[in-house]
Amino acid sequence: MNLLSLNQISKTYDLKPVLQSVTLAVDSNERVGIIGANGSGKSTLFKIISGELNPDDGTVSLRRKLTLGLLAQEPTLELNLTINETLAASLTTIQNIVTQYQNITERLANCQDQKELEQLQPEHELVEQRLEQLGGWQYQHRIDTILGYLDLKADNKLVKNLSGGERKRVALACALIQNPDLLILDEPTNHLDADTISWLEQYLDNYQGALLLITHDRYFLDNVVDRMIEIARGRVVNYDGGYSDYLSERAERQETEAKTQNKLLNLLRREEEWLRQGVRARGTKSKYRVQNVFELREKARQDAEYQLHSRLSTTKRLGNTILETNQLTKHYNDQVLVKDLDFIMVKGDRVALVGPNGCGKTTLLRTLVGLEQATSGIITVGKNTEIAYFAQDRLDLDGEVTVWQYLAENAEMIKVGLEFRNVRSYLNDFKFDNSKLLSKIHTLSGGEKNRLVLAKLLLANTNLLVLDEPTNDLDIETLQWLEQSLIDFPGCVLFVSHDRFFLDKVSTSLLVFESNGRIAHYAGNYSLHKQLSTDKSSIETAEKKQAAKAPALANTEKKATNRAGLSYKEKHELKETELQLETIEKEISTLESQLSDPISHGLGNSHEQFAQLNKQLEKAKERADLLYQRWLELEEKKVVDN
Repeated sequence: MNLLSLNQISKTYDLKPVLQSVTLAVDSNERVGIIGANGSGKSTLFKIISGELNPDDGTVSLRRKLTLGLLAQEPTLELNLTINETLAASLTTIQNIVTQYQNITERLANCQDQKELEQLQPEHELVEQRLEQLGGWQYQHRIDTILGYLDLKADNKLVKNLSGGERKRVALACALIQNPDLLILDEPTNHLDADTISWLEQYLDNYQGALLLITHDRYFLDNVVDRMIEIARGRVVNYDGGYSDYLSERAERQETEAKTQNKLLNLLRREEEWLRQGVRARGTKSKYRVQNVFELREKARQDAEYQLHSRLSTTKRLGNTILETNQLTKHYNDQVLVKDLDFIMVKGDRVALVGPNGCGKTTLLRTLVGLEQATSGIITVGKNTEIAYFAQDRLDLDGEVTVWQYLAENAEMIKVGLEFRNVRSYLNDFKFDNSKLLSKIHTLSGGEKNRLVLAKLLLANTNLLVLDEPTNDLDIETLQWLEQSLIDFPGCVLFVSHDRFFLDKVSTSLLVFESNGRIAHYAGNYSLHKQLSTDKSSIETAEKKQAAKAPALANTEKKATNRAGLSYKEKHELKETELQLETIEKEISTLESQLSDPISHGLGNSHEQFAQLNKQLEKAKERADLLYQRWLELEEKKVVDN
């Protein structure tokens, strides 16, 4: 069943077509990923679907009573509301249905008229069914779970006092807790650490509704979506499967398009040769051929997309000492972020800082580049080391300055490495056409701003790049360019990123933030580290279980030597223990069934009842564990007795 249908949607900005005759449908339970270059129209498409924008042409059809959950790329929240109030505002639909259900239930309980009763019962069933679809009975539990994983607290902190990342996470929480029929997410992984992104993948994988998302996180696309849509030159192309499937299908399509483009260019070449001959007789046929040349030129121009060409390079040689820390410690507001860090960077290093949000990654980078003072310890920067710092918040960008002014102060030529380049040509390398030169920075998209900062970074001619979240808002093509540029860069790189694909491809080692300010240095990329950590955790868990069993086994062996087998009293205890285990397992099964389906068990939606049942379940499991431990001890003695 179609939840959403777009038919021949078109949208133009400043005479430039952004979307052209786009037709798209999303069915129930579908997971659709939308990708495309920065500025290709992805966010515009989402705004049209949500009703924030009206298309110039075409129609948008939503299924009747469809509920939407929206996360914008840059969410607009009421600044004077608290986190609590913001979350509550997003739950009005569920709360209204809960109220409706309670009212009908009360009317049913007091109804004496048979005809009215027959009318109320189907209505009650429909409301109950709708409430179950929205997960209304468990919404408080869902809120607590989502806030916990997003590292948020439902408190009275005002939205205006939150950081940009915290606001994005609050907006994401609001979208998720609504449990809508169609969840629309624009860059949901921005401002999330790698572990939280993994949780979000699992959450969305189990989500019962449909999903439409924009993201450039390639692992996320592969793990979550079952259909890909690419927006290019205002049109959409569908691909079945995730990101890996998209890559292979797109390669085949590009091969076909390349052949078509070559034919087009050959035809254009022949027509232009004819045009240059200056034919005197301009009859109808000749006029047609002249017009045909102009049309071919325009089509060739449209088909030739801007590509990223420049590469990060340097003429500065690194010395033997690049960057070193000795017992480096950094406190921030009485919190120890970094403690006794010893680290030596060597030639060829591309070191990634990894850890949860708020652990101190940005603070450490700022301390290493000299923007903040260390609490104690020594930072040694080599005399040949030239550092370029890419800040996460891009505070050095003046929104009222033009692209040209920011990059070259309106100069026609700039020095790139050992050569001089024309500014227009250089910006073309970063996918900025000539019309963008005089655009003010505040008009650029997030990805365009990042590309502009990277373009200026190349001019610095440095040999140590320190990059804080360089991947935010970049499209996949730019990410691929940046990855290869950093891999080929002859200097060193120290960077923060939560993009796991990017981490795996670029990093040669990791600085991992662990507990109490401790930072460990690990060789290899992110996936290798996670695998080794998982293996280590499994081994440690097994060892702890074995160690816990050891005293009991030793005690059993000691008793066995004193008195082999079970005593009469112990034989009776074994039978009683088995009966108690059978009873407690039934109790656990009943409690779990009640918690998973409260409606069928007549529990209503009382939070107090849920909390009480959870406590009963926990206590029952604790008793079962104790009984099972004793049963094992008695069974081992029984073997000796036999």
